[in-house]
Amino acid sequence: MKRPLFWGFVYLALSIYLTCKGITIVFLLMLTLPLIIAPLFLKNIKIRQVLFVLIIYLSGLIVSVNTFQSVDLDTFYGQAYSFSGKIITAPVFEENRVQFIFKTEALPGGSSDDMRFMVSSYAENLEDFEKLSPGDIISFTGQLREPTEVRNPGGFDYSLYLKSKAIDGQITFKSDLNVTGHEAGLGEKIEILRLKLEAQMTQYLKAPVADLLKGILLGDKSIDAGIQASFQEIGISHVLAVSGLHVGFITLLITAILNFMKISKKYWLIILAPILLLYCALTGFSASVLRAALMFLILFLGESHHVEKDLLNNLLLAAIIILLIWPAQLFQAGFQLSFGAVLGIILFNKPLKFQLERLINKKRLTKKSINQPIIDGIILTASVLLTTTPIMMLHFGNFYGLSFFSNLIIIPVVGIFVISGFLFLVTSFLLPPLTPIMVMFVSFTGDTLLVSVKGLNALSEKLSFLTIKNGSFDLPVILILLLTGLLFAGYFNGLILKKFAPLAYGILLISLVIKTMIPGYLEVIVLDVGQGDSILINTPNHHHLLIDGGGYQFERENQISDQVLYPAFRSLGIDSLDLAFISHNHADHQQGIEELVTDQFDIKQLLMTVKSNNQELLSQETVPVAQLKKGTIIENGDGVRIEVLWPDGEIQAVADDEQNNASMVFLLSYKNVNYLFCGDIEKETETQIIKELNSRFSNLDIQLLKVPHHGSDTSSTAEFLSAVDPEIAVISVGQNNMYGHPNQTVVDRYLKDDIKIFRTDLSGAIIIKSNGEWIKTKTYLNQGAYNEQ
Repeated sequence: MKRPLFWGFVYLALSIYLTCKGITIVFLLMLTLPLIIAPLFLKNIKIRQVLFVLIIYLSGLIVSVNTFQSVDLDTFYGQAYSFSGKIITAPVFEENRVQFIFKTEALPGGSSDDMRFMVSSYAENLEDFEKLSPGDIISFTGQLREPTEVRNPGGFDYSLYLKSKAIDGQITFKSDLNVTGHEAGLGEKIEILRLKLEAQMTQYLKAPVADLLKGILLGDKSIDAGIQASFQEIGISHVLAVSGLHVGFITLLITAILNFMKISKKYWLIILAPILLLYCALTGFSASVLRAALMFLILFLGESHHVEKDLLNNLLLAAIIILLIWPAQLFQAGFQLSFGAVLGIILFNKPLKFQLERLINKKRLTKKSINQPIIDGIILTASVLLTTTPIMMLHFGNFYGLSFFSNLIIIPVVGIFVISGFLFLVTSFLLPPLTPIMVMFVSFTGDTLLVSVKGLNALSEKLSFLTIKNGSFDLPVILILLLTGLLFAGYFNGLILKKFAPLAYGILLISLVIKTMIPGYLEVIVLDVGQGDSILINTPNHHHLLIDGGGYQFERENQISDQVLYPAFRSLGIDSLDLAFISHNHADHQQGIEELVTDQFDIKQLLMTVKSNNQELLSQETVPVAQLKKGTIIENGDGVRIEVLWPDGEIQAVADDEQNNASMVFLLSYKNVNYLFCGDIEKETETQIIKELNSRFSNLDIQLLKVPHHGSDTSSTAEFLSAVDPEIAVISVGQNNMYGHPNQTVVDRYLKDDIKIFRTDLSGAIIIKSNGEWIKTKTYLNQGAYNEQ
């Protein structure tokens, strides 16, 4: 066993992943058997190495069980309780909401567990919260809320995110909050210090530079949205999040000062450790900051004891320490990107430089070494991108072609900005007379950074074809890119490995071809868009259709496409839509598709009803538009047939209050299965559909009905259900919606007819898969085996 730390990390990650997925402890313990018997069969594995890995694995199980299977709060959700405890972070204000982390020693019901909660208040007057400070002892009445789990393909798991921050749950309240005392421990004092440092920035620096420095140096989240977007558009948004890059610049500054003062390296650790650990605390113990600090401290510890450098072991040790503290970090994009970047440098930086030197010196008599900063920067950036690009595509679906060039230009400027900002904070506290000089320097570097980003954004607009936004994660393509990187880095020089590379390329290329050639199933995914409709259909020959896109009844800053549609597309490998249907022009059905059109997502054709009054979409020239009416038939060549049953008549825009009954209704058929999609039709239109079914489709067996109008009592009449006679009914509806959908009388009507009901508010997204003979259903909040119908 050459690298026990590597196997320790692998087993630790395995213990965290399997525990999170709810695997039984018996099975988890059985996984130790291969390790235990390994020394009996493999001579190069020693017992002490096995014991080391076992200790890490069992420690991982203990912390994972504590994290993912901790106190069950299900019985407390949705009820009002009195809470008392201490604020441990400064309140963060966003529009009409305030948030802070709160620690209590007494849970509802008298439990004495020490727990941390994310507290949110939507009180009308948020000024009352501005005086709150970390360490304040408070009491209030609020409700425990269940953190949102993954409800859709590719969705965000807020519950897992809270666990990664060692937060046990969330509380909301609207009542008055009482401050009963103040008791600041070490953590709260450090938080107060961070607020004072931010106040110094606000006092001496202008708004754009001050906000930028708060975010880049201390991890403040209040950077202007426009500035964040400008950094994102050129692929350098990572510099706005405090990470190992920033720790590296600060460490570089401190070691330069120590070198200048001629302090022996054996004392560096004593000086560096408290500074870096304080910086970790000021930035909220971000995983990337903690990882970098641990790596530097381990490195300097090794140097002080004359131990040979091993960056991979340093990285693995830092990862193990972080995961043993916060196991849920394993699933977070920030953790993966941070460690992926360093792994890329370890794997590719020196090998790529060596290969480039070989290429340059191939026909030279005098060998030349590459030590030019620009070339070093290019190789370093390429090394990082090789390992972080797959992670970026997996989580965000974005690739910025200009990011390579942008990083080369911006990172040195960011380094100067970070170092100057750090010196500014030190001088403002310790040497106030020097503050005006540092303010000038920080302002100049900050303005230079903003101007550089603005210039690169202008260039990015001209080269927009290099950018991929909301693309899908294609594993074979990503593996081919990584394999190519390993090949150029010289990892396939051995005879066996040289033979392996062509074989691997062949297998990956064949898998790409097979993926597009082999027919699949008809898959209908009723997405959970809250109070609205959105249904994604994947046909056997890999055509993609979207019926409605969801939306919000009231104006919100976030978009339904960003929250639900794009993550689902990425998760399912969808780069374009063949057809996008808008059943009728109400926000909870059409808004998401409007956003896709505005973003110029690849939609081959947009289909709307002849009664639509959305003139903006009808007149746009981004996507071809067709208006459908009764009798329209759509076939795509793989056996899937769609026939429009309603509305009838010529093109005539109807008013908003008539849109429900003008909803597009169509029948989707594939071999022997039939699905009826009804939009928001009400009783009047149901009567027309009953006539159509009785006259033309009396012998048709309809297996699935998308329940009209979210289960409202304005539809789903007994006569309609008798005519359709479905086996399955799917209700797309929002949790705790203000309309009271679905109506209980309507639900009882379906149950009385022995129709199986699925609801997105209870089950998240609902997946219906069919081969044309059978139907299998699965709900996203309980992804067990499919139920066959």
